[in-house]
Amino acid sequence: MRRKEILSLMVMMTLVFQMVAIGASKERVHVFASFRGNGQDGLHLAYSRDGLEWKALMGDRSFLKPQVGGKLMRDPCIIQGPDGLFHMVWTTGWWDKTIGIAHSKDLITWSEQKVIGVMEHEPKAKNCWAPEITWDPDDQQYVIYWATSIPGKFTETLKRAGGGNHRMYYTTTKDFKTYTKSQVFYEPGFSVIDSTIIHNGDHYVMIFKNESGNPAEKNLRIAVSDKVTGPWSKGAKPFSPKGLWVEGPTCTKVGDYWYVYYDVYRKHRYGALKTKDFKNWEDISSEIRYPKGLRHGTIFTISEKHFNDLQEYKGPPPVKEPLQNGSFEITTKGNPRDWSPVTWRGKSEQKFALNQGRSDSGCVLIKSASGADAAWSTQVAVSPQSRYRLSGWIQTQNVVPGSGHGALLNIHNLSHVKTTAVTATTKWKKVQVDFETNDESEITINALLGGWGTSTGTAWYDDIHVEYLGEKKQPALNWPTPSVNPVIPDCAADPSISEFDGVYYLTATTDDCPRPSLGHWQNGPAVVWKSTDLVNWSFQGHAMPETNDKLYWAPSRIIKRDDTYLLYPTIDKKIRVAAASSPEGPFRLIAGTDKTPLLNTIDAEVYVDDDGKGYLFSNHRKVWRMNDDFTAVSGDPISIPTQRKGYSEGPIMFKRKGIYYYLYTLGAHESYHYAYCMSRTSPLGPFETPVVDVIAKSNAVSGIHGPGHGTVFSPSDSENYYFVYLEYGRGGVTRQISIDQLKFNEDGTIQPVKLTTTGIQPLINANAKHETVTGINLATKKEVIVSASSSRAPVSVYGRRDRKRLIRKQDHLPTCAVDQSNFTRWQPEEQDKASWLMVDLGKPYTVQRSELSLYRPTLGHAYRLEVSMDGKSWKTITQPKERQIKSPQTDDFDVRARYWRLSIQAGHQGVWEWKLLANTHP
Repeated sequence: MRRKEILSLMVMMTLVFQMVAIGASKERVHVFASFRGNGQDGLHLAYSRDGLEWKALMGDRSFLKPQVGGKLMRDPCIIQGPDGLFHMVWTTGWWDKTIGIAHSKDLITWSEQKVIGVMEHEPKAKNCWAPEITWDPDDQQYVIYWATSIPGKFTETLKRAGGGNHRMYYTTTKDFKTYTKSQVFYEPGFSVIDSTIIHNGDHYVMIFKNESGNPAEKNLRIAVSDKVTGPWSKGAKPFSPKGLWVEGPTCTKVGDYWYVYYDVYRKHRYGALKTKDFKNWEDISSEIRYPKGLRHGTIFTISEKHFNDLQEYKGPPPVKEPLQNGSFEITTKGNPRDWSPVTWRGKSEQKFALNQGRSDSGCVLIKSASGADAAWSTQVAVSPQSRYRLSGWIQTQNVVPGSGHGALLNIHNLSHVKTTAVTATTKWKKVQVDFETNDESEITINALLGGWGTSTGTAWYDDIHVEYLGEKKQPALNWPTPSVNPVIPDCAADPSISEFDGVYYLTATTDDCPRPSLGHWQNGPAVVWKSTDLVNWSFQGHAMPETNDKLYWAPSRIIKRDDTYLLYPTIDKKIRVAAASSPEGPFRLIAGTDKTPLLNTIDAEVYVDDDGKGYLFSNHRKVWRMNDDFTAVSGDPISIPTQRKGYSEGPIMFKRKGIYYYLYTLGAHESYHYAYCMSRTSPLGPFETPVVDVIAKSNAVSGIHGPGHGTVFSPSDSENYYFVYLEYGRGGVTRQISIDQLKFNEDGTIQPVKLTTTGIQPLINANAKHETVTGINLATKKEVIVSASSSRAPVSVYGRRDRKRLIRKQDHLPTCAVDQSNFTRWQPEEQDKASWLMVDLGKPYTVQRSELSLYRPTLGHAYRLEVSMDGKSWKTITQPKERQIKSPQTDDFDVRARYWRLSIQAGHQGVWEWKLLANTHP
């Protein structure tokens, strides 16, 4: 029998034995073992049945904390051996000469973690990176291989390496007790890391990274061998996408295809390719979905039984009483057990004080005459991703903060967590602070004098407690669908609303609209959106064509004076005045202000009082009186003295039941929020600040960030008020507009706004003079299937203030076009120049109207609509035409079909929402 046939037979027998041994069914579930951050919190597991959608197990919490080596668990690799056990190896630290190893029968309970000193015999070895383990059926052994850089070796490639000159090394074991001496596993003639091996038919395939940095390679290649231990072929040409720096490949079989995944580490995302022969590749990166923060790992398969056990496992019970000796009652040799005195700066006296506690019991004290930064410290175990409350009692005598804070409690490894400080001479006072553990499983509690500096005096500490409050509330990265918010099917900001003859008119800054003439500013042409119910909005044509080549920002609400409608936009960063004969425009700059601005500032909002007098508010808390025709200001500006300081914009002024309310923004980006003050005299004050003066701020748990520049609106003949605001969560100049109800307390103060994704219900508007087109939206029926020529890869949005904080994950799937939400949109891949979107209604229906809310509508679109009964023969019902600048794009007809297909002929590719309306229930 030929050697390859013998090898295949041995592999087959081994796999059969493994499947029988673990009682697995034919259907096995793919599991992705990976790490997060720097690997400090350990092993994370996700699963998939189709290789495309990966879902985190156990809420994406760690299954196993690192305890050996450098106490990291990076690059975990898990296989299930013929003994039925799962065996894992991992990188224990950046510069360790060891790798970690542990074993488990169920992926839940693990053996003692150990290190294998694979490179300790090499004094110059710098590291051991990304170990992997593979079963070798030829020699009935496990092969463990990793990358190491050893200065002085392979010097011929040192310059090309451009840094660490790595090669692959390996060891073997049959029992995980004794290991063979490490030796070179693969030497391709260049720096190589991150190898992974799979068995493919009668041979083995190794996928690895060319780590060369001069010139930079950073790509994936393939080598083949008849044996796990080699010899391996010379690496083939790179197959990973050209220009992408990738690493950490892993591979699994899905149907007839091999899926190869890789970490696009400079772009903080994962990519994937599929192949049948490791020669022809198809990029499927846009189709995969994975947990946030996924880092280098490996994929393996498990039985349904193991999978069900993993799904049911909720993790270890929470640590509810972590601090056992917070009252200092238990002592050892005269000192409180588990507590230690620490001094970072200065000199102090720290001791256990018998009978000086709150109940004549023991406590601890810190005393310093010259100034000290000192503490009594203890370490306690806590549950990661949980909420706790740290509390305690402090008494002080002559405590002076100095360069520190005074007497307080804090958590050393969560530096932002600290109580208020107690100073001067104070009797026993309770202090407390709530905190989240994030990924920490152990915290250090300090009873502190000083803190980030030195303090003097004496402080006593007693009855310190850590109370478990529950699991950490995870931030939402997407909004649920369907949803009313955002109300506008476009990116827009800085909204203002006016009402004329029962119609509501919304003016705003158009966002996410790149135009070469405006450089990095991505603001679009002016439009006026209109609605009769505050929920369904439309526009037609540009509202101010003469400014289409200028920056158009933050237009005010529209004011009617006699038969003229006035608007106060910021044009090229200066406030100007425009007029029109209709609230929809077109508006033109009034003579005398096209070159000379009204004001050399931004963000005008005009308020007309009951006596007909006008006031113009701007950023920086400024307000001017206006002249009688509202085309100019008179006198110098008045500054509104608000309690909160800092830059302010987005002014709002309104009056309710005799009280004037002035609202102003604070912060920026995702930390945008609104505060207010109120006057019972005039729009110019005097103003008073309520106890609770912040009415709108980010809510990460709901996924709402940076409620900023907006307006307050109350429809005529209504007692209801609405807060209309920009939501910043998409990041940059890609904001969107939401509306939520504004409520008041009996004393006239404003209740903090409950910001929602659901929004408000459509208003029943008795004053509306035109009909709203209604009908049954067939595109939302359960049996509908939506497909597309391609879909753009998800976009991760990170905070502007905290660049590592993921605040949003934006999908572009075909289903986003029919999910009844303006929060999502379908977009094809950028290189897809013949894109299409198709809706399969499940069976033929008669449709009377199509409504398309298209991406970047202010730049206009032309499109083709086609229909089919069988999905093969197509008939065009809307021919390509000149760009129409409107939203939604509407077509009325009476067409019966099952399949509907859209192709955009001109304009930006993408659909916020597509409605296919039938007059009667099908």
